[in-house]
Amino acid sequence: MLNWKVVNRVPKLMEAKTFSALQKRFKKIGLITSKELGIKNALHFDVILIDDKEMKEINFKNRKIDKPTDVLSFAFWDSGFPTALLGEIYIDIETAQSQQTDGLENEMCLLFVHGILHLLGYDHANKKEEKEMFDLQKKILATN
Repeated sequence: MLNWKVVNRVPKLMEAKTFSALQKRFKKIGLITSKELGIKNALHFDVILIDDKEMKEINFKNRKIDKPTDVLSFAFWDSGFPTALLGEIYIDIETAQSQQTDGLENEMCLLFVHGILHLLGYDHANKKEEKEMFDLQKKILATN
């Protein structure tokens, strides 16, 4: 079962009502993802909502890319040992807002799923991986 906490570092960018609705949708997505992937053990991660400025700093520090991006995931298991603490997902509210085409809440849910899948080892470095990851992403979101 997936477990997480959401930290909103920029509450001025998201109304409390939207944040509350988003957390409810994240909960449903977490349940769907756990069921779809057969996750039975408790796996924990953090979701940190940030702005463009902080995302740009994180992106440059970790990837040497000097601009913000929509979502970054840092899996702790990359360190070589399995752990119940999966890692952290950073979602940039400003970038999500600027690229959304179907509402901010839907875009944030897409980025949440995308981040979870990266924490679980999925990637899109080549066409085969991309198809597998994006098909699973669509399947999870279709039932949300």
